[in-house]
Amino acid sequence: MAQSNLAHPVRIALMGVGRIGVGHAAILAAIPEVELTVCDVVPDRAATVANDLNAELSNGSSPVSYSTPDEVFADTAKVDGIVIATPTATHEELILRCAEAGVPFFCEKPVATDLEGTLR
Repeated sequence: MAQSNLAHPVRIALMGVGRIGVGHAAILAAIPEVELTVCDVVPDRAATVANDLNAELSNGSSPVSYSTPDEVFADTAKVDGIVIATPTATHEELILRCAEAGVPFFCEKPVATDLEGTLR
């Protein structure tokens, strides 16, 4: 593997670690240059995923876990980007919060449940 020239890890917060998100979590946590935070509103899901990743990976990653998006948005200075892999009905609100906070984001499709929400 090529050596990284990054001065510090890329700090990614992953919102949602259910069916789609858990796959994103494993991929992101396996990248040595990524410092991962996982967030899920289902009680204990984020902590369980973080613990599972700690047990599976040997790259020094230790994902932090949160149980609400508010915890992630409370200190966006510690986040370089957000991946949104939550249920579709939550995408619009999380995208708007990312934009308001000035945090780059990637969102699973679709971005909203209707055209009006998509155009916002």
